[in-house]
Amino acid sequence: MADSLNDKPKKSLPPEEQPKDQSDLLQGILINIPTGLYVYDPVFGDDGQPTDFRLVLLNPLAAQLVDRPSDALIGESMKLLLPSLITVDLCALAIQVFQTHQTHQFETEFHHRNGLVGWYKISISRYDHRIIVTTIDITALKEVQVRLQKVTETMQTMLDGSPIAISQLKAVRDRKGNLIDFVYEGANEKYALLLKRSVSDLVGKRFLGLFPEARELIFADYAQAIENGEPRRTERYYAGEPLRGWFDIAIIKNDDGVVASYLDINDRKEAERQLAVTMQNLQEAKNQADMDLIRLQIAEEEVNRVLRHEREINTHQSQFITFVSHQFRNPMTGILLAAEALAKFSERSMGTVLAEKVAHYAHQTRQEIQRLDKLLTKVLFQDRMQLLQIALRIEDVELVAFCKNLIAQQLEQHPDYQRIQFQSDQETIWAKGDLVILEQVLENLMSNALKYSIGSEKPVEVGIDTVDHEIRISVRDFGIGIPGEELEHVGKTFFRASNTSFISGIGLGLSLSRQFIKQHGGRLDVESKLNQYTLCTIVLPC
Repeated sequence: MADSLNDKPKKSLPPEEQPKDQSDLLQGILINIPTGLYVYDPVFGDDGQPTDFRLVLLNPLAAQLVDRPSDALIGESMKLLLPSLITVDLCALAIQVFQTHQTHQFETEFHHRNGLVGWYKISISRYDHRIIVTTIDITALKEVQVRLQKVTETMQTMLDGSPIAISQLKAVRDRKGNLIDFVYEGANEKYALLLKRSVSDLVGKRFLGLFPEARELIFADYAQAIENGEPRRTERYYAGEPLRGWFDIAIIKNDDGVVASYLDINDRKEAERQLAVTMQNLQEAKNQADMDLIRLQIAEEEVNRVLRHEREINTHQSQFITFVSHQFRNPMTGILLAAEALAKFSERSMGTVLAEKVAHYAHQTRQEIQRLDKLLTKVLFQDRMQLLQIALRIEDVELVAFCKNLIAQQLEQHPDYQRIQFQSDQETIWAKGDLVILEQVLENLMSNALKYSIGSEKPVEVGIDTVDHEIRISVRDFGIGIPGEELEHVGKTFFRASNTSFISGIGLGLSLSRQFIKQHGGRLDVESKLNQYTLCTIVLPC
């Protein structure tokens, strides 16, 4: 049989390493233990009760704690040794321990003489007729606890400020281990607010005890998570208590319990519902737009067909106008030659009544032929304009001199141009334009003004100036004016106001003028009041 441990020979220490006695062993222990040790003898009063304690023994760590030599501390009163360094009445506690034989322990701040502050765990106990005080430095532990407390408080603050409702529950089981309920171990403010309770009202309370109607849904979710151990994440609508509405739910097993979080997603669900409605409305609008687009395409095809037909008509019309104009001009040329021959005949037969009548009729015939020729020219001009057959010859034009020269030229042939008064505050105004076209436009406006103001004592005013980077040439007469309801039609081809039937004209001049000015990048404005005035303004870019 193998030898037992007790049968093995004992090895003894060398003589020089063996402790001399128990006192040396105790002294070695006191020197090396990480605990401050103070041994006190009681000091009794007249009534036989302890009133103070005198230090009789301490180890080096105890002396180091108060930063004084050990020899100087022997005999020191407990009342005087530590009260300035700790915040409790150590002597009163020692008297209580001496009388009750009950050990007392506590933790306290310790203010070192060098100004540092630490934490110590102090134990006071009675041994025989003495009091033993031990101190253990727990500063490092306290610092960890403080940091942990700060972390805990920070986490709780974060949880309380979170928009997510969070709760921690522990399983409650019967003797057979069956899950019968959960008890609240913690919750954040959001969760308590969601349940219309305070956190203190929840902690320590049973879940089904507070919300028995939640067994079918919420409790079942908790039970499934804790039994199979798998995290659960879902969106669910609750219609009862304690929750009502849409929530994004996460349930995680935590030991024999669960941590559950609830995010209120009612706003998101409502936004999704509204988005679905909007998308449906947009789809319906798109479908309607597609139908409208189809109808527009059909209408566009119809418009193009009508335009093609109109262009064909315009082409035929233009051809007809050109043909008729040429057909008219041939006999007109013959008539004009005959009139000139009659005029020459009358010159050779001067002095007779017949010769005078022939001369008169020949002159009248020439005038009518010239008027008819001018009319045909306008018609052809209008037709070519519509077919964009006239290209502008743009050049620099000094408009003040241009207006003055045109008025002077017309005055040589038409004495009624004496009624025109020209006014300009500037000596020169330059613009870019087709000199021939501008001359025709201005001559048309001035002849109209003279024609429709016969009988007026006021002159026809022609002026030119620049306003807001625009050049304005105005022609104002004080004649019959235009009826207000007809102003919108002025400028349309062949339109004439209802009060002009007794005055010759075919309604082409103003229409042509407006098109010419538009080709110059400008506009022709017409303003009028019946029986008061008419103002036509050519507006050109500077």
